[in-house]
Amino acid sequence: MKNYLIAALWALCILNSEAQTDSTTRHRPWLAVGEAAGINAGVWAMNRYVAHAPFAYIDFKTIRKNFRTGFVWDNDKFSTNMFLHPYHGGLYFNAFRTNGMSFGWSAAGALGGSLMWELFMETEPPSINDVLATTAGGIALGEITFRISSSFVNNHARGLERVWREAAITLISPVNGFNRLLRGDMWRVKTLRDAWSNEESHQTYATLSTGTAWLSPNGKLFKGTINGFLKLKLEHGDLFSKPYSAPYDYFEVQADLTIRQQATMGDVSLLGRLWSRERESTPGKKLIWGLFQHFDYIVKDTTSNNRRQVPVQISGAAVAGAGLIWINAPQSDPVKLKTSLFVNAVLLGGTHSDYFSVLERDYNLGNGYSIKSFNAITLGKYCRIKLNYHLMHLFTWRNKIDSLYYRTLDPHYLDVQGTQSNTLVHVIQGGCDVAFSDRLSASLDLYYYRRESRYDDFPMVTTNTLRMTLGINWWLSNPRKLSPASML
Repeated sequence: MKNYLIAALWALCILNSEAQTDSTTRHRPWLAVGEAAGINAGVWAMNRYVAHAPFAYIDFKTIRKNFRTGFVWDNDKFSTNMFLHPYHGGLYFNAFRTNGMSFGWSAAGALGGSLMWELFMETEPPSINDVLATTAGGIALGEITFRISSSFVNNHARGLERVWREAAITLISPVNGFNRLLRGDMWRVKTLRDAWSNEESHQTYATLSTGTAWLSPNGKLFKGTINGFLKLKLEHGDLFSKPYSAPYDYFEVQADLTIRQQATMGDVSLLGRLWSRERESTPGKKLIWGLFQHFDYIVKDTTSNNRRQVPVQISGAAVAGAGLIWINAPQSDPVKLKTSLFVNAVLLGGTHSDYFSVLERDYNLGNGYSIKSFNAITLGKYCRIKLNYHLMHLFTWRNKIDSLYYRTLDPHYLDVQGTQSNTLVHVIQGGCDVAFSDRLSASLDLYYYRRESRYDDFPMVTTNTLRMTLGINWWLSNPRKLSPASML
C-alpha cells in the first residue's frame, strides 16, 4: 500500500513537467540541489547546536538504522505534520524553481529534499506521512509562493519602491529572495521590466478582510468564543479569457488568522489547476474540465472555555483529482454565476481522534476521497451570494503495532495511522458580500463543521461546530479590472 501511495504521488509530481519558467533565469540544477541540501543542513544545525533536540544527534549508526527500519507513521503534532512539513517542502521546491527549473523538476526536488531529511538528518525513523505531506503540500505551497513573489518583481524600480518590493519577495518566498541576493538581482536595475514578472503582476488579485468571528461547539448557540480574524483571499490567473498554458497558471488561496491573545493560523485552503481543457458555447458562457490539486489545513479551537470539547482539525495535505467549472457571465447580464465540482483522491488527510493520543498526536491519519463544490452568484455590481460544500471521507487502516515497538518500547516506532476507523467530515459555508464601493465591502459568512467518526472498537462520535464571521473587505486590486469570472 505504501509503495502504491508513493507511486501515485510521483505520477502527480512529474505531470506536465515542462511548466512555464522565468526565461531570464539560467537553469542551475546543481545549485538547486546544493540549496535544498543546505536548507536541510541549516535546519539540522539549529536543532543540534541551538535547540539541542535529541533527534538531531545523528551519526552513521542512526542513518544505517533508519534504512533498516524503513518508513513509519509518526506522532508529531497536527500543525507540524500538516502545515510546517508542507511549508518546508515549498522551500525545497523553490530551491529548484528559482534556479530556472521546471515545475516537474521542482516537484522532484521537493521529494528528494524530503527523503534526504527523513533518512539522514534525524535519529527518529523516517516517516511516510512526512514524505507525502512535504512533497505534495510543498508542490502547492512552493509554486504558489513562487508565482506570488514573482508578481512583486520590478527590476526597473528604484529607491523605496525597490526596497519594499524586494522585502515582500523575501517574506513570501525566502528562497526566491536569497537567490535574487545571490545573483545580484536584488539591487541590479534593468532598463526594461522583466516580461515574466510583469505578466505575473497583472494576473494576481487579492482581498484583505478583518472582523469578528464567533465559534460555538456542538450547536450551543449561546456558549461560544469570540475572536478577531484577519483573512487574505487571492486569485491568480483568469479562467474566463486565458486558456490553460502550464500547471498553476490559475490558482486560488485563502489564509485565515485567528486573533486571540496571539495570532494563530486557522485556515489555509489552496486550489491549483494542473491541466485543463475548455469549451465556450456562447460569449460569456464557458465549461472548463481538468485536473486540480488541493491543499487544506483547517484548525478551529473550541477548547478554551470547556476542556471536554474538541477542536476542529481537518487536513488534506496530499489531494488531487478531476474538476468541472461552469461560468455563466455575459457582459450584458447583471446576474452572473460561477459553479464548480471537484472529485478528489486523498493520499494523505487527517482529522481529530477521540481515542488516540500518543506523544504530540491526537488525530488520525488516513486516505480516502473528497468532494468539493463552490458556487457564487452576483446580483448587479454590489451583491454576491455564495454557497460552498466540502466532504472528506478518510479511512484509518493501519492499526497493527509494529513488532519493533515491543522490542524498544519507543513510541516513535509505534507505526500506526491512529484508531482504526472511517471518518466523514462535512464543511458547509454560506455567505453574502455587499459592496459599498469598487474597493470596500462587508461580508457575513456562516460555517458548519460536522465530523462523524465510526470506530471499529469504540463508540461512534459526532461533533458539530458553528462559526460566524462579520468582516470588512478591502480589494487590493480594483475589481473593475477583473474579468466577469474573477469577480465571482
